Amino acid sequence: GSTFAYFAFSATNNVIGGNAGNVDLTLTVEKVLPDSDNIADNILIANFSELATNLNNGCVEDGYALCQLYKINLANSATGVNTNVKGSLSFDNTNVPNLSWVYLGDTYSSTNIPNTFNTASSTFTNFVNGHLLTAGTNKDFYILVWVNESATEQSDNGTYSGTVRFEDSNGKGVTSTFTSN
Repeated sequence: GSTFAYFAFSATNNVIGGNAGNVDLTLTVEKVLPDSDNIADNILIANFSELATNLNNGCVEDGYALCQLYKINLANSATGVNTNVKGSLSFDNTNVPNLSWVYLGDTYSSTNIPNTFNTASSTFTNFVNGHLLTAGTNKDFYILVWVNESATEQSDNGTYSGTVRFEDSNGKGVTSTFTSN
């Protein structure tokens, strides 16, 4: 977790008084799908147009993973201090050059799949901007990852890792790293 200090103040009859407040963020990332240990580790190549079907089938076909769904949970356990955050994602996918991802929102459903997707890269790409996280609350975000099919021969093989980062408007924040398995 991470704690940030803020100062809130008020003025009455030209007397200034105040209380310090803290933003206390905690970030977790967990794989939701496929939800079985009996699935082959490597993600098979899949076409973007098939993502809705693959998600509805739990990201599995014939015992092989076609995608992986991750739940990102961001919590602000502070009392009385709200904060605006932006969320971003980067990948270490040297052996999986066609790794791709989409942000599904705060629930996962095949109807949430957007019309465009992101190619995984080591550069952080924002998926949430200016989200208000109020004191004492948490928020879930879902990311769907797959190896996108290309028109040329593909060499995708092995694991990848991703780093999720949430920052406030001052650039302070929390990160969490996850690894495919």
